[in-house]
Amino acid sequence: MTFGSELRKAREAAGISVAQLATQTRIRGSLIEDLERDRYVSTGGAAYARGHIRVIAKILGTDPEYLLELFDNQIDEDDRTINAKLSDNSATASQDFKNPLSWKALGGIAALIGVGFLIFQGATTLRQTPANNSQVIVKNQVTNSPTPQASPTSGISLQLVGVNGTSWVLLTNSSGEKIFSGMIKVGQSQTFTDSQSISGTIGNGAAVKFVLNGKDLGIAGSQGEVLHLQFTPDGSKKV
Repeated sequence: MTFGSELRKAREAAGISVAQLATQTRIRGSLIEDLERDRYVSTGGAAYARGHIRVIAKILGTDPEYLLELFDNQIDEDDRTINAKLSDNSATASQDFKNPLSWKALGGIAALIGVGFLIFQGATTLRQTPANNSQVIVKNQVTNSPTPQASPTSGISLQLVGVNGTSWVLLTNSSGEKIFSGMIKVGQSQTFTDSQSISGTIGNGAAVKFVLNGKDLGIAGSQGEVLHLQFTPDGSKKV
């Protein structure tokens, strides 16, 4: 049971079509359909979505608090608008030019200094290693190199790999439950499994490639394109 499915049930129980509901509420039919599919991108953010839900519930004669509770249980804890989240993608230019030495800039400088120190320390360690030491054991080695995961015997295994910039990603499983919401950056990878399907919203279509059951599907969209995708054992499609 999801917010979207309950909203659709309430509309159908009232005997009102999406078109009729759009006319009575003056809310676009495509936006209503998105809400019924648990998509909130077109609303412009959680605050706008809540307002639409109250208007729709009044027309349908259903309890708005029940629908709002389901909605709040599904959305991100970070209650920013979708535009704010997409602005974190490399495809959207930053508007913060007022202070060139912002906290983000200082954080980037600190990160570069840290990386430089690690490189210097590693070079010093290599120079101190005896030439006749033929066996070198590297402990706790971490790599972000994407390696396709072996496919499960049933269901699907979906790997997301950051390849070009940064993208915000939201994934839900076949039960409509959120299984991931966050940023995927270049070199990072995340793997998710489900017995039937995984649905996702990708904020930057060119930033992430997909590996489905060990098969590299590549990227699914262009730079800055917002995608709605569904992955099944048979492949992927835009929805």
